[in-house]
Amino acid sequence: MVTWEAVEHAGPGEHDAHYVDYVGQICERAAAHGLAVFIDFHQDAWSRMSGGSGAPGWTFEKLGIDFRRFDAAAAAHVMQYRYDYSNPERRQESRYPAMSWPVNYRMAANGIMWTAFFAGATLTPQWQVDGENVQHYLQRHYFGAVAAIAKRVASLPNVIGFDSLNEPGIGWVGQKMSQRPAPPPISDHSPLRLGPMWTPFDGLRAARGLTTKVPFYSRAADGSIAVHEVEYNSSRTSIWLSDGPDPFEQAGAWRAGETAAQVVDEDFFIKNAGQRIDHERDFMQPFFHRMAAAIRSHNPDWLLFAEINPHLIAQGRSFPKDMPPATINASHWYDLALLWSKRSPSTPNAAHQTEKRKLYGLQLAYFRTIGERLNGGAPTLIGEFGVPFDLNDGESFHRWSAGERNSAVWQAQALALQSVYDTLDTLLLSSTQWNYTASNRNDLRVGDGWNQEDLSIFSCDQQPGDDDGGRAVAGFCRPYLQRAQGRILQVHYSQDEGVFRFSIDLDPEIEGDTEIFIPARFARTAPSIALSGAAVQQQHSPDRQLLKLRAAAAGIVEGVLHCR
Repeated sequence: MVTWEAVEHAGPGEHDAHYVDYVGQICERAAAHGLAVFIDFHQDAWSRMSGGSGAPGWTFEKLGIDFRRFDAAAAAHVMQYRYDYSNPERRQESRYPAMSWPVNYRMAANGIMWTAFFAGATLTPQWQVDGENVQHYLQRHYFGAVAAIAKRVASLPNVIGFDSLNEPGIGWVGQKMSQRPAPPPISDHSPLRLGPMWTPFDGLRAARGLTTKVPFYSRAADGSIAVHEVEYNSSRTSIWLSDGPDPFEQAGAWRAGETAAQVVDEDFFIKNAGQRIDHERDFMQPFFHRMAAAIRSHNPDWLLFAEINPHLIAQGRSFPKDMPPATINASHWYDLALLWSKRSPSTPNAAHQTEKRKLYGLQLAYFRTIGERLNGGAPTLIGEFGVPFDLNDGESFHRWSAGERNSAVWQAQALALQSVYDTLDTLLLSSTQWNYTASNRNDLRVGDGWNQEDLSIFSCDQQPGDDDGGRAVAGFCRPYLQRAQGRILQVHYSQDEGVFRFSIDLDPEIEGDTEIFIPARFARTAPSIALSGAAVQQQHSPDRQLLKLRAAAAGIVEGVLHCR
């Protein structure tokens, strides 16, 4: 994972050569451990300055915006301003609610930047930066940062490609200027539709320095939705460096007016020149092709791990037609109920686990169909998933601090991870797990250090220990079939039995062995494996945590590997 800011923080076109080389060295180190790598240019809520990470701060200045005014103008919900580290409270929901990034995407800073990045040439053609349209300017510099990393790692055989851009925002594209969403029904427990319901018109007014009242949706004790108004930007702070009309007012979206602001074009972000805008077709499709060109000019064999905004997937939307060849569906998936509620039974029963697997199966199978529709059939990699470790008000942390040192401390998290991996195996899906944070602590006030999230599989508070800082290791450290000399038909791991089963339709024309990864915790002795069907040769390499199989003839091989 890298960020645009890390590569190009000093200014436009000024790439940090030391950081670029550092990324290259990390990839080389991964190769020494037999790890394949794809580079994820990561972002959340556009930038550190607007509530997340990603783009460098100068992108705001170049667009005529002062990010130092975001908090006062209610243009972004930024931890640096809102979270009080001197406060002994473990949670500060009134000042800085946990998982606040969806609210940030509705606020002005993200609305402006993402709209400019993807739709500037269409919606605000007059908006120029150094004589170039704002969209072209921003994307040119983004792809330049990507190319700087691509050039450094182009010769490394373990680097297999690049992610297009982590969970890209869509700005205000597709929204009415002033139409608010209705409060969610009681049956909808997702918190994504709670909080302040900013419209583009609200955001533009607040950004311009106008005090703005916005409805705030919250869930009452009885489950119903309560609505009250909140006043924002009472200080009348403008985020624009110029006092004149902003680029959207210049383009005819709204008018500040001498007495009251007015919407001029309610469909400004929906239609252009009378034609309805299609975000995926009009903006994402050319973006994907430019990204593919940026990386493949350095290595034509690289895969493109493509993402669209996850909220679009929730709406049933998908990738545009005519994607670049060798594109992977790298959409992200989470158990949103668990992610947001941070509640789970400490010792889930069998019925609970069965229900979870059923739900996960339906959801992840749908994600697989997205790949099947991409370019007539593409692989799917669940590009990001994870579970929160601060469940049940940090129950695991308290137990660890009290001296418990057994796996039961992390049972809830391990079972949640086990349910996901079991489902991924059933569906023959690959995945990457979020995340590893070297500074993570077993502390509700620290966690991953951002957004009051705590998803790291590592915590330095667990060092030293049997798992050297690993948390809920039993949930994700398991045997798996990482390469196959043929087509994988079935994989299944039963943690209770300590048995890994697999089935492969072998193809001896494939050069390379079938490789089963057996974690060191299981590989202290030679594994017991029973094979049936086609004849294969086997070789166990405990130092590399691998069991290799090699077939000389076609056929189906079935294996049962006992490992504890």
